[in-house]
Amino acid sequence: MYLSGINLEMLETKMAKKSYLFRRIKGMKINSIRINSILFKSLIRSLSDYAFIPLSSPTLRIMKKLQSLQTRILRQIKYFPLKTRTSAILSYFNLDSLETRTAKLLAKFTKAKRDHDLISSELAIFKEKIHPTERKYRTTFDKMLGLTSGQGNLDTHPTS
Repeated sequence: MYLSGINLEMLETKMAKKSYLFRRIKGMKINSIRINSILFKSLIRSLSDYAFIPLSSPTLRIMKKLQSLQTRILRQIKYFPLKTRTSAILSYFNLDSLETRTAKLLAKFTKAKRDHDLISSELAIFKEKIHPTERKYRTTFDKMLGLTSGQGNLDTHPTS
């Protein structure tokens, strides 16, 4: 499955290879939650951070799959009972969910690049030609348009 040129299986493979490091550390006597949290943020979470624009698409199936993979890796760092909720695991490590983090990164990117010629022209074309039509899902452009029109919230549908 591809998401805008990024191969999901390749992303999962990279995460799985790096998760092996956590198993190795857990087997040693130097197992530290703090060190493992830092390693998780730099090795695992950074992979999904680089793909935040395609992950902002309305395909939640991909987001859920990557979130479950990250949760499994966090479970390797620290033992949690079997039915522990993902939100509890994330709050223990003081992390945002993948969906929340992706939304924050998209908002930050949009605000920083709002005056960029290419991005502003693409958003203008989208607003004039494509945006007025009704769609089942909100695209990344819909979200960016909502941010640039001053609404500031990624979840609200921009008005024309």
